[in-house]
Amino acid sequence: MLVFKGKLKEHPRWEVENELYRFRKRVFSDRLGWDVESHRGLERDSFDKPDTHWVLIEDEEGLCGCIRLLSCAQDYMLPSIFPGALAGERPPRGADVWELTRLAIDAGRAPALDNGISELTCIIFREVYAFAREQGIRELVAVVSLPVERIFRRLGLPIERLGHRQAVDLGAVRGVGIRFHLDERFDRAVHRPPAGPLPAAGGCSARRHLSKKSPGTGPGFKTLAMVRFHPMQKRTG
Repeated sequence: MLVFKGKLKEHPRWEVENELYRFRKRVFSDRLGWDVESHRGLERDSFDKPDTHWVLIEDEEGLCGCIRLLSCAQDYMLPSIFPGALAGERPPRGADVWELTRLAIDAGRAPALDNGISELTCIIFREVYAFAREQGIRELVAVVSLPVERIFRRLGLPIERLGHRQAVDLGAVRGVGIRFHLDERFDRAVHRPPAGPLPAAGGCSARRHLSKKSPGTGPGFKTLAMVRFHPMQKRTG
């Protein structure tokens, strides 16, 4: 499996952007029934910008997991789309606070950990933690449904609800705004032993520079830290 961390324009495959938006459409619109914008089978919104950061997981079948990271120094979803999830708390602001959105996985494409959580979820948050350390991020926030909040707690992620801590109506579901504590508990939660080896994804034709293996990264996973392209594959825009 290939784990990509960065901006979509840095990804070695041109097709991944539309693959991502189709994947999101299948998860959020078709499967979960969320009221999200979609056009020609692609789900995207105003927060999908060229400088938006992502963690993506791919296997031999294609994209199987994603999460979007938005800086709270700019416009982000919590105060703009879900202000009720702040539960009376002022919206966090600053370059050292980021929001996690659009978490989606295809759980059937990877084994489960001993706590029943898909290994894909653990890998995504392992890369999120690495990104936070690299960028000097001190806090992460998110808006999640109550079932997703339970998944995070089962994984062992140190989270707390924002404001008055009561669930609010998010439209199709009830949920909460949460804060992640980026401490040793988060580190332990995302570095669980892997459930087992997974087949490596097919090679990309672009030349790749792989980062050093993140602590705890399981067999079969490669982290794509920086991408360089052959001249004929160089992207524009």
